[in-house]
Amino acid sequence: VNYAVEELGMKVEKVERVPGDNALTEYFSYKFSTEIKNCIRLYPHKHKTEGFFICKLVKI
Repeated sequence: VNYAVEELGMKVEKVERVPGDNALTEYFSYKFSTEIKNCIRLYPHKHKTEGFFICKLVKI
């Protein structure tokens, strides 16, 4: 997703009506685009489902 935003010029639209946590904007010392916070992460132990990552990309 970070590659699509920074290198391909895509935009992340906010995902609505999905209960979950915001995606990570950094992992260890690597910082991702701030647009990634609009993506959703579902954790098995927290949301009682399989693990999922949901992101809506728009080509601009």
